[in-house]
Amino acid sequence: MAKTISFVKGKGSIAHNNRDFIAENVDRTRTEYNEYYKQESLEQAYEHCFGQALEDYNAKQTREDRKKGDYITEIKHSGNGEKLFYENVVQIGDKNDTGFFREDAPDLNDVYVAAEVLREYARTFQERNPNLYLFNSVLHMDEATPHLHLDYIPVAHGYKRGMETRNSLTKALQQMGIPKAVKRNRNETVFWQERERNYIKELCQERGIEIYEKGVKRENLSLPEYRDAMHQVEEMNNEVEEERKKLKEMAEKEAETQKRLEKFEIREDLIKKADAIVKDEKEKGKGPKAKTIYDLLGRDTGFVKVEKEDWKEIKRVYNKSKTKLKLMDSYEEKISGLSRSLKEKNSLIEKCKQFLEKNGFWEQFNNFLHPKRESLLAKLEKGYREQKQRERDREREPRILQRTVRKEEEISL
Repeated sequence: MAKTISFVKGKGSIAHNNRDFIAENVDRTRTEYNEYYKQESLEQAYEHCFGQALEDYNAKQTREDRKKGDYITEIKHSGNGEKLFYENVVQIGDKNDTGFFREDAPDLNDVYVAAEVLREYARTFQERNPNLYLFNSVLHMDEATPHLHLDYIPVAHGYKRGMETRNSLTKALQQMGIPKAVKRNRNETVFWQERERNYIKELCQERGIEIYEKGVKRENLSLPEYRDAMHQVEEMNNEVEEERKKLKEMAEKEAETQKRLEKFEIREDLIKKADAIVKDEKEKGKGPKAKTIYDLLGRDTGFVKVEKEDWKEIKRVYNKSKTKLKLMDSYEEKISGLSRSLKEKNSLIEKCKQFLEKNGFWEQFNNFLHPKRESLLAKLEKGYREQKQRERDREREPRILQRTVRKEEEISL
């Protein structure tokens, strides 16, 4: 039976990969059969990859404020798109043709052969990819299908400014001989993935596993035509994904614009009310009266003269309105900060809830937060049972006392 090769981007959950926590889809009875090839902390890996380069860079600096402290923190806050590390999940077949406990294959031979391919691929990964430092590598045998988690850090050398060695996936791939990008959907990452897929395909064919690509039938196609068709399918998938991202960004911008418009509408309403009050005051003859000042030739100087009391009132209203505007801006900033904080806390609560649900603790935790109260009828029934028990105890006390007296008399005789 022909199988597919899955070579996809992973979530990068090291705790899940190393089974520091167990998800619902994991068969605990098979966890002991997982194979852990490498388990190194991210901090240790960064020290191994960039420690010397960081030390050399700081040694050249004459000013303390130009020295770098922690390269991990720098990458976290980088605006160039680098990630701390990357993960790929590799799988041969799916749960229907290479899964555990299939009725059509009780001997699990397909599973063992697929695991052998993944084992060999993991063993040779670092040798084939010297610029992708592998710091965590695990073969999972306790889920529906055997699959491999590979977590790595791209390491690029030869920078003339700044650190000589840095985290850069594009340059790391180029330094391994991967061709440069020719367009957006034909970039270094795509070329590298194709190379890795071809290597996995060779490993499969050596072990008698036939491989086919989803979405393209090879009937009546030559090998070059088939590869071109696969490139077109991949490009279309990438373009669809890009369009989805653009639509999502547009929706987020539209929502943000709508919020701003709502704020402006509130301010506009306040301004209209203030204008109406001023207009009303003018019509009633209230408010300060100003006289235009003319020069000797009778020309308007651009200045006006108001009475002293009116001038004091103008200054008072101006200062008061200025203070109110400052307060409004301050309150808006505080409200915005509180909204962000509330959003973060809600996100954290949701993550905690998902974690409790995954591990089967949600019901107990919910009962702890919201204990069930006894109804009035239940309380009355409980009180009635307790009262009856006390009455029975009182009835038994004389009989127990009589037995005790008899035993004492028998002992004295």
